[in-house]
Amino acid sequence: MLEKDEHFPFNDLMEINVLNLERLPVDEESKLLDWLRFLKAEKEEDFRMLAAKNPI
Repeated sequence: MLEKDEHFPFNDLMEINVLNLERLPVDEESKLLDWLRFLKAEKEEDFRMLAAKNPI
């Protein structure tokens, strides 16, 4: 990848992380998994349930 205007390579200036939300464990519980489930949620009731579980 190159910088948009000056076209120099980003090299170690950029990091890309990919989250595969389809592979989340169903039976485990943690704050991180709650956040990932929140990102994956499609229904408003799911958002509300996860937000009530961890208001932060």
